[in-house]
Amino acid sequence: MITFNPRKWIMAKLTIITDHPAEVLRRAVEADTSAFYAGADCRAVSGGRLTAEAGYGEVTIRSNRMTEDELREIFAAFLTESKITK
Repeated sequence: MITFNPRKWIMAKLTIITDHPAEVLRRAVEADTSAFYAGADCRAVSGGRLTAEAGYGEVTIRSNRMTEDELREIFAAFLTESKITK
């Protein structure tokens, strides 16, 4: 039997409010060498370290391999105190 140990899993989520979601998605592709644009309209990114999706003025980035602090470091250029949501 396989047992679940929550300490082994990292699940981080970061939502960025932006008027330029394409720039945030481009940064996601740059940050993850295995990442690629997904969807017919390229409004999502999928990769081995993170996934990102854009919609309605915000971009949501999720990772099960990085912490929220690591995500904040990667996307620091897009974060200001007034734009950060959890």
